[in-house]
Amino acid sequence: LGRIGLAMNVGSGSVVGACLGLFFILLIFRPKLGEMTLSKSWAALAGAGTSSLWLIFQSFALMGGMLLLQSMVNRHYGLTVLGHYTAELLVVDTAVMVIMSSARSQILPTLGRLEDSTAKGVFFSRLFLIQLTANTFAAIALVFGARLILRILFSDTLAEGADFLAVLGVSLVGHSLVWSCNTLLLHKGDVRTFVFLDTSWMAFLLLASAIAVRLALPPVWVAWVYTVSSLISGTLYVCAVGYKYRGEFISARLVSHAVLSLILVLSSYGLSRGGW
Repeated sequence: LGRIGLAMNVGSGSVVGACLGLFFILLIFRPKLGEMTLSKSWAALAGAGTSSLWLIFQSFALMGGMLLLQSMVNRHYGLTVLGHYTAELLVVDTAVMVIMSSARSQILPTLGRLEDSTAKGVFFSRLFLIQLTANTFAAIALVFGARLILRILFSDTLAEGADFLAVLGVSLVGHSLVWSCNTLLLHKGDVRTFVFLDTSWMAFLLLASAIAVRLALPPVWVAWVYTVSSLISGTLYVCAVGYKYRGEFISARLVSHAVLSLILVLSSYGLSRGGW
């Protein structure tokens, strides 16, 4: 079926997932569903509506921002650079999803079960360090193995954009901070804070990228803009969580580990660019 078949293959995953989700909801909660009257159902939906609207706004802002960014890259650098950029962003996003999604599925229910704030802080710190360590090793692997990874996943042609992937790999440190703190804010129900931080990150990314292309900087600068903006976003998330919860979850030890991880990844990048 060619491209249509590929699109159907990708899209069918969401349909199958929705059907399975609905099946298990009915299997587990069917006895209680009959107890809800229509008025109670509407009241429950209205109660959850505000948070849902914020999350929908965040999704549209981030997806729309990425489309604008890709359009910007295509318009100023051409399809070849856009192909490198989108392919390598896909590698980075997949790495983040693989590492962080499994942790999020554990941290949310565990934090919900724990009642003692001290125990929550200890658990969050442990998972924060695990995620940061995993992303640090993944970033170093992307920095040193960028060309080989692109050749295996795509083609020799896209392997020419190894510099892009090496730069974007550094952003994994920032992504680990964002996802860890994002999950904590989600547990706390503080949706507005992380929506504000995410949309601010996207606005900064678009503005800085527009300046880079306006000045006709080399294409790799667009990758550096993405990486630096991710690191700034991660720093803002850590500061926001530290300020809002007064050191309950963010300690000096976690901050020092984050700084050390960034130094290791940047040192790896320097070595890789130096011919090592």
